Amino acid sequence: MQMVRSCSRLTVDGPRRDPPRGGTTMTLDMVRRGDRVRILHIDDPQVRFQAIRFGIGEGADVRCAEKLPAGPIVLRRGRQEIAIGRNIARSIRVEAI
Repeated sequence: MQMVRSCSRLTVDGPRRDPPRGGTTMTLDMVRRGDRVRILHIDDPQVRFQAIRFGIGEGADVRCAEKLPAGPIVLRRGRQEIAIGRNIARSIRVEAI
């Protein structure tokens, strides 16, 4: 076990970064587990249509429930979870809330 001091926090197993500040824009593939974000724009019309069917269209507030290494990003909204592949996540603009 390695103890590291980073961002004024002492953590086990490596550094922990501070969560993004409200208003910070990024793509969905850049979020970390636990981050809360608002969907701003979905580039691909087919992806936008599928996202709306799952209730996570533009303007929806979601939380990153899990981010698997080299795998999908799992979003949670209410009691619903949806896994989004990294390539699709790169085309979704979000804002930290």
